[in-house]
Amino acid sequence: MTTTVPPIPELTGARIRLRALDERDVDALFDLHSDERAMRYWSHLPWTDRQQAADRIELFRRERKSTEFYPWAATLDGDDTLIGTCSLFSILRAHARCEIGYALRPAYWGRGYAGEMLHLAIDHAFGQLGLLRIEADID
Repeated sequence: MTTTVPPIPELTGARIRLRALDERDVDALFDLHSDERAMRYWSHLPWTDRQQAADRIELFRRERKSTEFYPWAATLDGDDTLIGTCSLFSILRAHARCEIGYALRPAYWGRGYAGEMLHLAIDHAFGQLGLLRIEADID
């Protein structure tokens, strides 16, 4: 049985837009994941090579062909530059649950953007996806 993975929708809030993460995001994604402050509690060390960002985007592209997850680039209204990421992953439809994660470039901390990103993703999970539980590992 072949499963069709739904496309990644664009979600728009008052100041934030979540769109599919893609090749145009390599430099900003590297900037985020190479920043020691942003990666302080992550499960990997800060990236040291721009190719790591390109490889991650390519990995997501390949894995989405057969696995449902939603890796979004977060951008500000009117500017398409990635300021962070927000993702729904480990989706288990049989249990109506998923996990959520996010990261934000330090230059954008303290302005409520992370909350808006999460609100958009949570609304999508409980609304469009019909999930009943979201889990997060918070550091």
